[in-house]
Amino acid sequence: MRQFGKKSIAFIAAASLVFLFVAGGASTAAAGKKIKSKKSEGKLVSLDPEAGTMIVKEKGKKRIYQVKFEGSVLKRTTSTMNAKPVKLMEIPVGAPVIVYWKPDPKDKKIRHARKVDAPKVPEDLLEQYD
Repeated sequence: MRQFGKKSIAFIAAASLVFLFVAGGASTAAAGKKIKSKKSEGKLVSLDPEAGTMIVKEKGKKRIYQVKFEGSVLKRTTSTMNAKPVKLMEIPVGAPVIVYWKPDPKDKKIRHARKVDAPKVPEDLLEQYD
């Protein structure tokens, strides 16, 4: 019968722990499926800080997004205009916007805006946002 030294036993124990950690992480990842961000484009119709909403007209339809005007960078809806950070209320109504959002895990009809970009768009291309 073969005898194991202290180093061999430590190696087997460490390898077992790594296996359990990896296997446990894989099952946790599968159970807590990550929701991916989506991207929509349109024109800003309105912002309502009291209701925490923003309405964007996309291909003729008005879409409502839940937004957070204040808070830490990780929790609020971030915004840029012409590639520079701005407060969400600084984006003018009628501006073309790109909204990065996630659906609510419980109600897929609710959209949570994570980031709003108001890019500089040439005048002749503005019609496509109506």
